[in-house]
Amino acid sequence: MKSFMSFLLGAILIFASCSKENTGVTPSSIHQENAIYNDTQEDSSSNPNPNILKMSSSSILNASSANQIPSQYFQVKTKYKNYYTHLHQPDNNSCSWTSYVLCAGDIVNGNWQSTFYPVTKSKIYAVRNYCNYSIYMTDLAEYPSHVDNIYFPNYYHLYKNNNSTGRFQTIQQMLYHLYMYQSPFIVISTLGSYGHYILIWDINWVCGGTGSTVYYTDPHDNPISGGGYYGQYHTMSLTTLLNRMIPPINPSTVRYNALFLR
Repeated sequence: MKSFMSFLLGAILIFASCSKENTGVTPSSIHQENAIYNDTQEDSSSNPNPNILKMSSSSILNASSANQIPSQYFQVKTKYKNYYTHLHQPDNNSCSWTSYVLCAGDIVNGNWQSTFYPVTKSKIYAVRNYCNYSIYMTDLAEYPSHVDNIYFPNYYHLYKNNNSTGRFQTIQQMLYHLYMYQSPFIVISTLGSYGHYILIWDINWVCGGTGSTVYYTDPHDNPISGGGYYGQYHTMSLTTLLNRMIPPINPSTVRYNALFLR
């Protein structure tokens, strides 16, 4: 009996030591987490979003038309919406840098359940200064590559020609990003006759595209009810978004612009 109790006590101690969880979170471990998460996307048992289990990355990227992508609600992880902090763009002319800070801060702070990425006007001005006041997305894309690369070892800058192929490829990349990474991303839309940066969160996709709805937040808005996602989001049709991604000035040379942080 004594030997059995010793064995039982030893088993309990071993179990207890194995079940301890290291809760320390550091930015340097984000690369490892992303690698693990990306490797398990095709495994439905490990996919945290039950609304996209019937979809696959290949069914999106290998489709030759919008009619080959089944209807599906593509959405970001809930934690990103819960950690979203909204700021109005400073000086009414800083939507590009503001959108980047809102998007980057939301992803980083949502991933680590923390607030160590500063979503502040000072950070917006830091991005502006790094870009040398340039509003071009090509310059904005330099920031995650050179400054925020500890958080975003990879990113994708979509820059497609304005034609039917480019338009469909834009749709594919948006849906693919939401399926694989389930995080918000930045696009250049229009506000009146000016190019304008907004954040895309969810796309309620209808097979064929017609009738699809986009959920977005706009740095032109003042914060409402504390500036969280649920008080800030708007909706528009996907068709409207794609049309607004084509600026009214010289549309024959226009590109579809989007920045996907990964």
